[in-house]
Amino acid sequence: MQYGIFKRIEQSPKYGSKMDILGAQNCNAKTLEFVLLKNKRIAVSNLAPQIAQKLGFKYPNDVHRTIQPDEIIHTLTRHGADSDLVKKSRQKAVTLDEISKWMDYADNADIQGLSKDKSGNEVLVSAKQLDNGYYVVIEQIRKGQNELSYKNMYFENGIVDESVVGRKIELAPQLPPKL
Repeated sequence: MQYGIFKRIEQSPKYGSKMDILGAQNCNAKTLEFVLLKNKRIAVSNLAPQIAQKLGFKYPNDVHRTIQPDEIIHTLTRHGADSDLVKKSRQKAVTLDEISKWMDYADNADIQGLSKDKSGNEVLVSAKQLDNGYYVVIEQIRKGQNELSYKNMYFENGIVDESVVGRKIELAPQLPPKL
């Protein structure tokens, strides 16, 4: 089964509406390892049209949720087990398995809002309280490519609220309510 997914990844175009949608059930740590090995960008699923419309996509019925190697590497470098940030803060480390579940995490968030990243790109920020802290998932809104793309995720200790999330990722002070 995994071989078939790998073959689909290798044959899929890297951009555009012709990208092969792998399905969330096929996005796992092994798939992401292959993505890193082959330096391939993948489309995992389509965004629900009603959410795509709320986010302002021109073609809401065909918005891909994508992930690419450089964003996976950034997350593991900054928030993975060997990162200085995780060692100093004792926050839970992000693994490939956690990254593979980013869509589920984002879709089940307690707090969700729009903001801009440091480069001025529009992002969707999702956060949820857990028993021992909270998680934050950041997805970039790429209207030109008709994509909602994984950007970053991390775990944090403490209680989540809009002001904490905003301060941690340098968002505008007020997040709109969950979409």
